[in-house]
Amino acid sequence: MALVLVSALPLRAELPAVTFAAKPAHVVLFVIDGLSYKTWEKTDLPTLREMIKSGTLVKQVFLPPPADPHEGAYARLHTCSIPNPILMSGTIFIDEKTVFYNEMFFPQKAAAFVANAIDYRSLLRNYHYVYQKVGSDEEAVNMALEFEKLGQPTFLGMHLQDVGDGGSRSMAERENVPWKNDIWHPQSPYRLNLAKADSLLGEFIKGLAGLGLLESTAVLVVGDHGQADTGWHPVEIWDAAITTAVVWGAGTNSGVVVDYGELIDVGPTICALLGVGPPPTTVGVVFSGALREAATGAAPRPRLQEKMNMGFREFRRTEAAVRSVLESTDSPARGFLSSRLDRIIRSFYGIERFIEWPRFKTVAELVEQNEKALKGLTGLYAQVKPLAEKGK
Repeated sequence: MALVLVSALPLRAELPAVTFAAKPAHVVLFVIDGLSYKTWEKTDLPTLREMIKSGTLVKQVFLPPPADPHEGAYARLHTCSIPNPILMSGTIFIDEKTVFYNEMFFPQKAAAFVANAIDYRSLLRNYHYVYQKVGSDEEAVNMALEFEKLGQPTFLGMHLQDVGDGGSRSMAERENVPWKNDIWHPQSPYRLNLAKADSLLGEFIKGLAGLGLLESTAVLVVGDHGQADTGWHPVEIWDAAITTAVVWGAGTNSGVVVDYGELIDVGPTICALLGVGPPPTTVGVVFSGALREAATGAAPRPRLQEKMNMGFREFRRTEAAVRSVLESTDSPARGFLSSRLDRIIRSFYGIERFIEWPRFKTVAELVEQNEKALKGLTGLYAQVKPLAEKGK
């Protein structure tokens, strides 16, 4: 079968003129791997900026630190980094019972998934069309358009890998190139691949128009995680746990800017666009103000993921300070204080205990538990700090 070929040539900021339907019949999730929330201040992406004018921009989308365990209980469950099942399910409580939102359409409505990588194979339950192959972003977009031509899926998710790979190159590069440890350098592979992804997005939208599907399609662009300025997504770096999103097309609001959202909100937004309930395991909410039919007067979204991430950072910092004191003191109370530290650590659920998070019923409950542990740790540091002063 013939592919609808696209190129990665620079795209002028011209999208097809179209009058969008009030409700979409199709939704496309366009994932750009490692999309940084700093994109808007650092780059000029004509397609995405044009979409923002007539769509919704969610400036910061928070997620748990993007760990990528390759062994242990999580690795036995998933083949990809932690944010990806969160993105595809709308919950941070990931276990074998988690329902992905494409399963809410299957089998009555067609669903498709495309990625130019094989890392996401654990997410591929209940799709009609699947394409996963190591290759270029261009190849992935070509196949996505072929699926649109072949089956006109109600939901199509695609994950473009090259931008994240470019960030990884900046971090790992051994040669003394100008873009080493700087993803925003004009010549960095991250920046160049991001411009290419933006161009491919524009070509994909033109392809939808050519197939007569654009008027009835909503497009949601988001990263699976953020990106450190020096490259990749180390869990200790704040920027890695923040991405950004654009919601555009049929059923969406025009010219809206939202300051805060969470990765768990992507799934509920897609389900709301298509008029179906989210998976029973979902805990996210619809992006505020993004949809035409959204409820008015809703309370502001609680910034729980931001609070959780701040707690992770503060706990690690305080734990390190307590350990430093205890390792340098010869106080008779050292043993007792060390045991107390161990108990506090066991009561804190950081990203390294992600697979245990489902024991909590709500995100608020998890945040509350960690705040309680952090309060205990802060109190312990106040108790041991004088020991350091005595040792001077």
